[in-house]
Amino acid sequence: MDFGELAQTGATALVTAMATGAWEQLKDRVVRLFGRDDSDEEQAVALELEHALTTIRSAADPQAKLDVQAELRGQLRQRLRTDPAFAADFQVLVDEINRRLPQTDRPTVRQKGTADRGGTVIQAGRDVVQGPRPKR
Repeated sequence: MDFGELAQTGATALVTAMATGAWEQLKDRVVRLFGRDDSDEEQAVALELEHALTTIRSAADPQAKLDVQAELRGQLRQRLRTDPAFAADFQVLVDEINRRLPQTDRPTVRQKGTADRGGTVIQAGRDVVQGPRPKR
């Protein structure tokens, strides 16, 4: 399991869910997972997530959402590396979040590469398919 990729995917899924109605159905589960059955930790997590939610929903600047996502990604990356049980449970949660989000709310990544003078561009997110160069 690539923890960096899971942290990115997870942070994106959580922030996207926070910006939609899906969050209300998911937040208690997220708090329990992050709190790991420690009531004090769960309260701290709930407050932190509530602050993130307020930032995402009230910010006029789209950069605020990206900032919350980046902060969450960093926290997740550290937690995923040090807690294998959390990593496995978090993967299940991310898969569930992505199933619940409407297709239009799911984040997408678009890449465009251009090469000239006989150069080659290879971009990969996960799978690489090699084929003939398109004619212009």
